[in-house]
Amino acid sequence: VQAHYRTHPADLRTLLDAPQVKLYAKFQGGLPVAVVLTSDEGGYDEIAARDIYLGHRRPRGHLIPQSLAFHAGIPDAARYRYRRIMRIAVHPDLQGNGIGTSMLDHISSAARRDGIDILGCSFGATEALINFWRQNEFEVVRLGLKREQSSGMYSIIMAKPLNNAGHDLVATAGTRLKRFKNDLMTILPTTKLSWFEGVIPTTVTSPNISVMDEMDWQDVTSFAQGLRDFEVNQLAISKWSQLMASDLDYPLLQLLRKKVSLAELISTRMFTGRAEAVETIRKLLRRHLHQ
Repeated sequence: VQAHYRTHPADLRTLLDAPQVKLYAKFQGGLPVAVVLTSDEGGYDEIAARDIYLGHRRPRGHLIPQSLAFHAGIPDAARYRYRRIMRIAVHPDLQGNGIGTSMLDHISSAARRDGIDILGCSFGATEALINFWRQNEFEVVRLGLKREQSSGMYSIIMAKPLNNAGHDLVATAGTRLKRFKNDLMTILPTTKLSWFEGVIPTTVTSPNISVMDEMDWQDVTSFAQGLRDFEVNQLAISKWSQLMASDLDYPLLQLLRKKVSLAELISTRMFTGRAEAVETIRKLLRRHLHQ
């Protein structure tokens, strides 16, 4: 209960029954003083990983690989093996004595022996929590765009690579994250980005709006062929729209070139709502990408 404000009795069923779940405990004088609950995720084959990336498949209980694939736009993210830390708690009287860190070191070693690529966690971001995980060699790999209704905080995913494959994925996620921040600075007012400062410690430069690279093409094609969100692919779609010939300069393309939001698109009364707007853009992309 101390590990998470949303803990409820049904969690006991997960503790007892879920085969991918592991429970670690630290004892002093025969009494438990700290606990960590983990869940193994990912490890999908190429076809399943592609379906997860495109949003055609959303397996329950695989939060990190699904988010890195579908939201962060990493096509093979679900092929890696993860051990997600679902809960961690140290007795309040003993916090600050390194017990949590010693348990994470033990869990990291065990995960390496089990062939796990990445140790990860997801939580409502606060400065104290981010600092704790950073001190334990975790890096930010994914940021949420919206505040959680229950906590009022932005969600965040952090990861610690455990082998060469894990290092490669975390590096890719870091590149994606920096691009995502650049994209947001191009699309959203600066006032909406204040919480990103300090979370991604990098010098931000304005992206080249007129040039599409490999990641842009991945975003455009995955949005067209799958169910990925418009918001996380918006700048790539805008870049693509600027490459279209002038004889295709009809109203929707003009709006996409201006990087307008879905709400602004809907406000033009060209569409009845979000679903119609997104599907119309998908059809536009599919038609021209096919050529």
